[in-house]
Amino acid sequence: MECKIIKIIADYIGKDPETIKTDMDLMEDLNINSYDIMSLVGKFEKEFKIQVQDRDIRKLITVEDVISYIEKKQC
Repeated sequence: MECKIIKIIADYIGKDPETIKTDMDLMEDLNINSYDIMSLVGKFEKEFKIQVQDRDIRKLITVEDVISYIEKKQC
């Protein structure tokens, strides 16, 4: 799952998945703005068939946060 999430992020921002590490900050390190985060959330919802609550989006700060959140939603 981690690889798939990183691939989605990498494809969206046009980077090589190998350059994205789990401790990277979405906004600071990957230059993803709030609009892009909303777009990525939509992609995660579609890909993993989950529903991300609006209040939870601001908790998604690092790549690891995204991975952990989606893993919990999959249970």
